[in-house]
Amino acid sequence: MMPTGVVIASLLLGLGSLAATAGGAFAQDSASNAHLEISEVLPNAGAGREDALHEWVELRNTSDRALSLSSWTIEDNTARDALPDLELAAEAFAVIVADTAAATDAAADALLLPIEDAKIGNGLANGGDRLLLRSPACQVVAAVSWGSDTSHALVPAPRAGASIALSTDGWVINTTPSPGGDLVTPQLGTLLGDAATPTDAAEAGFSLWAALLAGLGVPVAYMAMVRLNRQRLVGLRQQLAGWGRR
Repeated sequence: MMPTGVVIASLLLGLGSLAATAGGAFAQDSASNAHLEISEVLPNAGAGREDALHEWVELRNTSDRALSLSSWTIEDNTARDALPDLELAAEAFAVIVADTAAATDAAADALLLPIEDAKIGNGLANGGDRLLLRSPACQVVAAVSWGSDTSHALVPAPRAGASIALSTDGWVINTTPSPGGDLVTPQLGTLLGDAATPTDAAEAGFSLWAALLAGLGVPVAYMAMVRLNRQRLVGLRQQLAGWGRR
């Protein structure tokens, strides 16, 4: 039997190796001093057939100088859109919107960036999609994915009206979206699967385990990643059980 200390060390090393993916970090464009990041996304506005009109993507200029958005693009897994030829002030936020009339929640001082065809990419998929921000040199400088698309981050698909936001712990689900603002106050229950109340004994056990880890200072992004993989294992187990019954 493997010693307990070795097991714990192996677990922590495994979590650490996945941290970069869970955090959604991406290399910056080496051809320029671009300090533009994707900081928040609302992929599921809960507006039914008009959902695409109410979706938005928040960008942040983290540098101390203004940045021209000319020739910058944003894309999902299907289509690419050019950003308007505007300038984003230093340390400021911009919000990519499908329709400025629907951007009623955006901060008053946020720069609105409307998309010409009234949808971001091909319309952001609620259950899983990705976003890539490209510089004028066509290099990807920021990226995030959610739900069934795990190409850039391991974050569950948010429920209607919730966003995914970039925090100090990586990408998390944010129940109080703040387009154009830096308020991110994720709740533990939301981070661990977008359900504040456990629905069965297994969820209750996991929430207790997660609360203990949080008390030890384990980043919430790690726990969100672990829960997502646990959900996949549960789904696989259910599929295998179904095969056995046939």
